[in-house]
Amino acid sequence: MRRNGEFPTLRAIADKTGYSIMTVSRALNHPEVLKEDTRAAILSAVRELQYYPNSVARALSAGKTSIAYVYIPSDYEATNLFFMNVVAGIGEALGERDRSLIVKRSWYAGEPCDGIVLMGLREHDIEPALELARKKNCVLFGHVDGIDSIDVNNFEGLRLMTEHVLSRGKKRPLFLSIDEDRPFVRDRERGFLSMLPLGAEKDILRSANNAEDAYKTLRAAFGEDGEIPYDAILCASDDMAIGTLRYLHDRRIPVPGGIAVGGYDAIGRERLAVQRLTSVRQPIYEIGKMLAERLVERIDEAPGLATECRLIVPTLVEGDST
Repeated sequence: MRRNGEFPTLRAIADKTGYSIMTVSRALNHPEVLKEDTRAAILSAVRELQYYPNSVARALSAGKTSIAYVYIPSDYEATNLFFMNVVAGIGEALGERDRSLIVKRSWYAGEPCDGIVLMGLREHDIEPALELARKKNCVLFGHVDGIDSIDVNNFEGLRLMTEHVLSRGKKRPLFLSIDEDRPFVRDRERGFLSMLPLGAEKDILRSANNAEDAYKTLRAAFGEDGEIPYDAILCASDDMAIGTLRYLHDRRIPVPGGIAVGGYDAIGRERLAVQRLTSVRQPIYEIGKMLAERLVERIDEAPGLATECRLIVPTLVEGDST
């Protein structure tokens, strides 16, 4: 129990039981080396006094901080739902292991931590990330050879969506891609193209990753009453799909009868659409937990742990838009 606002210590347990501090410590950390009656008496006092081991102090004594550094690029909004889900998963898994995290929008610059979670890398970030991984325990949401990586199979996600609309009788899909130089964007474009004849590269438009810019991009391409030579518009995110639905609604083009619409993410935004959106579900929260678990594994077992890349297969969530 707490007295005068202070937590009980090993000394308090030793005083109560009559055993030495070393014996009390062994009962908590190596109970198998003690006699059963000794162990039982000490653990009874631990429960009575409500003693909790100081995992932070233990980590510091071993030269560790129990802190993970989580990097989110500054060009993403701090309230981005995607990253909020990832960080929530990371935080839960770290908390279960008595560890904490700091979230930074700037590249790692030597802050005290045991390891780093990287995400949202652009092409020019890959070499610095490889250099960082040679010096520090790192895991990546994405995939780069030489860094422990966990990623969604973005190629397969767009292949699934494209296959889905083609199976519904659509013959000329457009892909509204994200105008960013990031590996996952290229993977989604390749997944789209893999289901179509050669030359379908011309059927890719690019926009900023939000509903407003998606709307403006489509209006710039097809106007307010111009012909749209497509019977499906597949979007690289649910935000972009929401902008697409609004554009088609304003044009009074029925969905999916006139043009089908597909999204990507399925982490909640798809439910804000004017109709239930067909989307590709990424298990983002679960991947956050996996990233934290792998980082802790690497911290505890490095340098003997080999790097690996895990690709998580997404699933299609059918709505009313296709």
